[in-house]
Amino acid sequence: MELSPTSRAFLERYDAVRGTLAGAELPWLARIRDEAAERFRATGIPTTRMEDWKYTSLKALDGLAIASAKPAEDVRAGDLPAKLGDGPRLVFVDGRFRKDLSDELSREGVFRLTNLSDFFAIGPEIAEPRLSDFGDGAPMLALNAAFQEDGFVIKLGQGTNAGAPVEILYWDSAPGDDNGAAAVCQPRNLI
Repeated sequence: MELSPTSRAFLERYDAVRGTLAGAELPWLARIRDEAAERFRATGIPTTRMEDWKYTSLKALDGLAIASAKPAEDVRAGDLPAKLGDGPRLVFVDGRFRKDLSDELSREGVFRLTNLSDFFAIGPEIAEPRLSDFGDGAPMLALNAAFQEDGFVIKLGQGTNAGAPVEILYWDSAPGDDNGAAAVCQPRNLI
């Protein structure tokens, strides 16, 4: 199968950054990412010739130049929109969790919030089954799984009420790099 230029660009970007992604030193996570990249390599970006995508054209992505999203360090709380309520807020700038802009991440006995990078550290017995789901015949989910680096994890016990809405803010500080390439973030969120 002939891959589109954008599909090839995603795979080239993955090969270039795979060793620098959060958790790259964890063999089980590196294996999941590599398997996901291979699954994406088998089909590339879906086309309208694929049954599940016959009504959705992603042709506009062809020719897209791809850059790594470099998290901006200069984003401050005053740059962000006002909070929407009294619940906790998690802030991600250019795809990376920013603890300094986020609220306390857990409320004892009620719920647990964390970011995906911290979730990697809890151990493969809990994290691996949840992160290795990249769909059967779902190339965009496989692409996301290959680049998974950060995102949020919300854990609620059965019948638990968080008490207030949880606000998740993804803030993009810039459109891409100086060469006109688009910055691409692949957050992976688990609830």
